[in-house]
Amino acid sequence: MKEQEEGRLKFKNVMQPAEAAVYFEAIVDGLRRGSLQLQHTGEKLLLEPVGDLKVEIKASRKDRKQKLSFEVNWKSPKPAGIISNGESDEEAADQEEA
Repeated sequence: MKEQEEGRLKFKNVMQPAEAAVYFEAIVDGLRRGSLQLQHTGEKLLLEPVGDLKVEIKASRKDRKQKLSFEVNWKSPKPAGIISNGESDEEAADQEEA
């Protein structure tokens, strides 16, 4: 299976409430661990929720149709910057040896 650094997975299925709960429990566990690994149709996507999460929950009911949707999103932290004096790594190593 190919793990994607960027990508998108979509999963849709009809299931009983208890079976859906198993999926949601796995999502909750992944949020607690800080790592969610999703797999579908031979593709893998790793998500790493960190920092502040934006959570949106929508619920509606009209006649017999009821709906509950969740959206959770976040931004990954920017990579740490590198402080340099403008010399290449080799030049700095040569000066340290001298």
